[in-house]
Amino acid sequence: MAQLNTPCVALDCEMVGAGPYAETDMLARASLVNLEGECIYDQYVKPRQKVTSYRTRVSGITPDLLVDAMDFRTVQRDVAALLKDSILVGHSVNHDLDVLELKHPEAMTRDTAYYLPFMRQNRNRSPSLKILAQRELGLRIQQNDHNSVTDAQATMAIYKKHRRNWERKL
Repeated sequence: MAQLNTPCVALDCEMVGAGPYAETDMLARASLVNLEGECIYDQYVKPRQKVTSYRTRVSGITPDLLVDAMDFRTVQRDVAALLKDSILVGHSVNHDLDVLELKHPEAMTRDTAYYLPFMRQNRNRSPSLKILAQRELGLRIQQNDHNSVTDAQATMAIYKKHRRNWERKL
């Protein structure tokens, strides 16, 4: 069993689209892993609005996965409890926090999408997680759809590889 209380967690979420053009991101899955990459939380989330696009090709979410999903407020509460007092690692993690309607202290957040050495390697732009995982870990992820557990594990592994320098620069 994965350790729940951990000083460092990685978060990744999958979203579906709501609205006439599926322009509104709506939480469909939330996953967290600990420092060792062990999954400590993985829940599908019941849509709060009518889903107009499951974005299955990217999200991996299908209607059947959300039939018995947990309600949003329960997932939000669970994730908030797991993030409390932990360093939060993620890739464009503020977007995940926005969809979860949560805040986390900036000083306790490590975002691989905006880590300066990675951005410098990518012409001062945020690199994709897929490219970072390949370059930093030799891992091929997101070959078809995304998997939030796999993405959180990759993000944590990238952070751990650079942790000493990252923390020193803070």
